[in-house]
Amino acid sequence: MGNYRNDLEQAHRRIEHLETELAEARGAKPKPKASPVPLVLLLAAVVLLGAGIGAAVFLRGPVKKKEATVTAMTVDQVVESTRWASRNGHILDAPRKIRMEGVLAAGGIEKIQSSTGGCQSSTGGCEIHFRLAGERTQIDVNYSYCELPDTFRDVGGLRVRVEGYAEPSVVFDAETIRVVMP
Repeated sequence: MGNYRNDLEQAHRRIEHLETELAEARGAKPKPKASPVPLVLLLAAVVLLGAGIGAAVFLRGPVKKKEATVTAMTVDQVVESTRWASRNGHILDAPRKIRMEGVLAAGGIEKIQSSTGGCQSSTGGCEIHFRLAGERTQIDVNYSYCELPDTFRDVGGLRVRVEGYAEPSVVFDAETIRVVMP
């Protein structure tokens, strides 16, 4: 194997010498010899690149989880599913967020003020209770925030969309309330 390598090196040197002679005969300057990049430098560049990417990912911080998927259901579907679950002893491992739409029952909005005499913050201080009706059933809705949409009035037939979680006691804990315009 040593002879083959020596023969190959001699052939390369001879080709370089001939290229130089040809370039001189044509009157051109010979090309400078390109130095090969040492393998150590290439390896160091790859390691530095990997470390830079790793640092960027680390410094970015934790990846936020996507909010849970919202399931759209009617009032009747929510009432039937919670009654079925409580009747059969099923408890959901992780409650799913539900978007429910129904008709506001007339005369059913009850606002309970806190003992401090009013709504002190947007996340507490008062509670609103009302009923939403479906085609066959009704469900009680609790809303623990003070801000309500301006169009949320105590009139029958108002279509309301709420998002939140249904409890096994067939009560819906709403996080958002929207009045659906016709």
